[in-house]
Amino acid sequence: METIYRCQDCEWFTDDTAYLPDYTGKLYPGATVPDGECPECGGVCFADETPEEQARERVRLAAPELLAALVEMVEWLDKTGESRSAGGKEYSYVTEARAVINRAKGGE
Repeated sequence: METIYRCQDCEWFTDDTAYLPDYTGKLYPGATVPDGECPECGGVCFADETPEEQARERVRLAAPELLAALVEMVEWLDKTGESRSAGGKEYSYVTEARAVINRAKGGE
């Protein structure tokens, strides 16, 4: 699992160390050495500490793309008529997908 780096000031983050320029300034005795400098605000970046935090962040990073794909899938199923059985009842996976989309957009 790759490490996720986060800015302590603006919450910018990345899992790609190519995006972390070397941080060489403003270190003082006893300070924790940062892993890089934030390209957004110039603050310092540190590696997230736990695998659980990293896993949550990866899910958060992927969520917009996953939601967009889910919306596209449901729209395609509706357009083609594949969202319902021959008897006209909506398939349970389509109903569940609609519920996920609704929750993600702030509905219940």
